[in-house]
Amino acid sequence: MRFFLFILIITIISACQHFNKDKQKLTKVEKKKIFSQVYFKNKYQDFGVLPQDTTVSAEFYFKNTGKNKLIVDYVNPDCTCTGYEVSKDTIAVGDSAFIRLDFNTKHKYGKQKIYTIVSMNTQEELYKLMFTADVQ
Repeated sequence: MRFFLFILIITIISACQHFNKDKQKLTKVEKKKIFSQVYFKNKYQDFGVLPQDTTVSAEFYFKNTGKNKLIVDYVNPDCTCTGYEVSKDTIAVGDSAFIRLDFNTKHKYGKQKIYTIVSMNTQEELYKLMFTADVQ
């Protein structure tokens, strides 16, 4: 019985050490992350008054102003009423792209503020895009 307890303890200690090594490797990789820079032409759009049961699109243009390629990691709208498209997920130095957000007003009423979070390989990790509408 003592032998099995000894083996169990050794196994647990070994697993913990292995986990810590993997965590240290991840930290080293994160430190080597190559950053770029981005310039957004616009981060806000107002649709004004919209009727229900329509779909409108907002396009947010941006440019890679850094010295490395720009990578769009993810786009996360805060509402399931909003779909999105990224024209390119990897943008060369000096090149431009856009994120299009499609807003469906079905089952919406009144003033709407929809936020979308975008993550890129820049020093500023997250960007907030927003559009508003008054659904009648």
